[in-house]
Amino acid sequence: MPIKRILAVLLCVTRTAIKSMRFEEEKLVIGISPRKGQRCRCPHCNRKSPVHDRSTHPRRWRALDLGSTMTYLEYRTLRVRCPEHGIVTAAVPWTHHASRFTHAFEEQVAWLCVHCNRSVVSQLMRIDWKGVGPVCKRVYDRLDAAAGN
Repeated sequence: MPIKRILAVLLCVTRTAIKSMRFEEEKLVIGISPRKGQRCRCPHCNRKSPVHDRSTHPRRWRALDLGSTMTYLEYRTLRVRCPEHGIVTAAVPWTHHASRFTHAFEEQVAWLCVHCNRSVVSQLMRIDWKGVGPVCKRVYDRLDAAAGN
């Protein structure tokens, strides 16, 4: 199995292509992009929409740590022109459009919150304790939508 495929499995990212990997100040930064069929979608209605423009600077999302190394996914996002929602940042398959964390990272935070208090979770996951509540809300909303509620 190629190293990029192994990395995708470890990070729990699907429908993506890993483009590059590098270390920055003891952090692993992985360049990633959505696969062709996943690009140019509105984050609200998931409709394919024409590209408006591309961001000049890459955006980063916190992913699951690999061992003790903090890991980030990086991608220069597109903005699309949705007929219903206007010009919005295109959806990416590894995260909610309003989040700076991957789905897998958020699910681990939510699971830990069931068993620990917020300050312990924030220390263990190395995130601000104020961000723990919104993460749990997004996970709850995803699970609720998947259940058809």
